[in-house]
Amino acid sequence: MKKNTNEIEMPKLKSLYNTIRNTTILSVNAVKEGLEKLDKKKKKISLIIIVLIIIGFLSVSFFVYIAIPPRIISVKYSEKISEKDTQKITIKYKINNHFKTMCKLNNNKWIKSKNNTCVFDVSTGINKIYIKNLFNKKELSELTDVNGIKKVSLDGEKIYLAVGETLKLSVKIDSVGDADKTLTWLNSNPDVLTIEDGKITGIKSGESLLTVTSVNNVSYTTKVIVTDLINPMILDDKKKFLTCNKYTEEEAAILDDILKTRVELKGEGTRAAVLETLRFITLSFKDKIPYFFENGRLEPYGRMKYVDGEGRYYHKGLYLSESKKSDIVASFVGPAIWGCPLTNFDDLYGWTIGAKYPNGLDCSGFISWALYNSGIDVKDIGAGISEGVDDISDLGEMHKLTYDFVNNKEFKVGDIIGWDGHIALIAGMDDENIYIAESLAKGVRIATYSYKNKYSELYRSYQYINNMDDVYVSDGNYTDMW
Repeated sequence: MKKNTNEIEMPKLKSLYNTIRNTTILSVNAVKEGLEKLDKKKKKISLIIIVLIIIGFLSVSFFVYIAIPPRIISVKYSEKISEKDTQKITIKYKINNHFKTMCKLNNNKWIKSKNNTCVFDVSTGINKIYIKNLFNKKELSELTDVNGIKKVSLDGEKIYLAVGETLKLSVKIDSVGDADKTLTWLNSNPDVLTIEDGKITGIKSGESLLTVTSVNNVSYTTKVIVTDLINPMILDDKKKFLTCNKYTEEEAAILDDILKTRVELKGEGTRAAVLETLRFITLSFKDKIPYFFENGRLEPYGRMKYVDGEGRYYHKGLYLSESKKSDIVASFVGPAIWGCPLTNFDDLYGWTIGAKYPNGLDCSGFISWALYNSGIDVKDIGAGISEGVDDISDLGEMHKLTYDFVNNKEFKVGDIIGWDGHIALIAGMDDENIYIAESLAKGVRIATYSYKNKYSELYRSYQYINNMDDVYVSDGNYTDMW
């Protein structure tokens, strides 16, 4: 803290006071001794002089008393940092003369103080704070470094977690200056989940409130819902196909909310949101959605604008409850929710025309559904690379799929991959394999293809990869693997 002239003047005033006091005492003693030698008249005059001296001494003492400048008792900074990166500072002081006591910050206007206290919003840097009364002014100059956390947040206000699943929470900290970023965690229901080093693990179905708090008492609370309706995100190609009416309306609504919550967390329209949708439906969802061809788009049965009651459910959420049928605007022989029987009109895979098979998604139906639920509406279009035909394969920038192209990593997870008549999306990639989310005879699943092996099925089947940078609003926060 910088010393100022007022701090230097106070010892001078005290010294002056002591000098006057000592001089007065000596003078009074001297007069007293002299009085004993004087006659009655002279004694009276001397008493008047003594009284005047005492009055003078008291007057000077009072002047010195009220002339002492304000004294700073404490300087306290608030814990909260404002959105404008300022911090509230409270200055308590002691002052002998309260008449017209005022405060001001830097070159701002003087303001009346209350209860010997001044309060200001200060920013980082040199701040000059002044306190004055009728006779005095004191300057407090201090390097005011605003340090602290303004805001802390987690992955949304609601997080779904599978029983047995572990998730590393993403904590966002908005701070100013050299803030202490130590955080503490409070878990309201340890029976439902555990937390350690920012990682939460689901123990059993239930809910818990998770609160993270900074050292300056800025906190954020999120609700964690642990449910057995989903699996931990692990690749399992032995999942059973979805059966008809397996889920209640309530369970179907929860599954819809899980998907919606995860997409919103990643940001609609981002590459990360698309990957979240693909990984949710193929990994987290407990059942495998069957393949079903696109009734209504086939000749000679005529073409409809929508065929979402058959193999191309084109709406938000999973098609698991009867209430979803109210959204259907066109149907050929349906509608039927996923897993329920629907009449087939194609001999693909040796199927019998006119027989009933569990409803599901065909390849382009799956990709258009995944994109739509991620915030990207590509409309009801199919797959193919025919000239003049609007297909999903027209999205992005097409590159021929070659061994060199793939091994040079000239693509990203979330890019389109396909051959003429089939479309899929890349859901993952590691040092050996590409993981492709697709819908074919084996249903909606993630298929694993080696890209290191030149003789891999990948190079015998797939023909192109489309870079989707210009389709997604941004990449967002994504990982190559789940």
